[in-house]
Amino acid sequence: MTRAYFETVLLLIYGILILVGGFIGHWKAGSQASLVSGLVFGFLLLLSAYLTRSSKKILSKVGRYGGLLLTFLLYGFFVYRFSLSRKLAPSGIMALVSLVTLLLLILTTAKKAGGKALAAKGK
Repeated sequence: MTRAYFETVLLLIYGILILVGGFIGHWKAGSQASLVSGLVFGFLLLLSAYLTRSSKKILSKVGRYGGLLLTFLLYGFFVYRFSLSRKLAPSGIMALVSLVTLLLLILTTAKKAGGKALAAKGK
């Protein structure tokens, strides 16, 4: 599995999870904010996943770094919500899922950048 494919699948799964979470938050708690933020962030994560597969370098970078930024923002949001509620579900679980997603995205991005730096250094 290539790194680009891994990033795409990771962002797709995370985006779908955020979308579904927004619907569940609206359904269980009647939260309009959960629905709207789940739809917006989920759509943007799915768009990032789509862009990572682009043949144009600039679009794939926008997808990769956009997904990284969105995941970072969501991680911060879920950690904040967990610090207020101290309830494991849903904010604690989503903070953990966001952290794992963020770390995997950072690792794949760092490997991609590191490989290019090493290749350029050898020339």
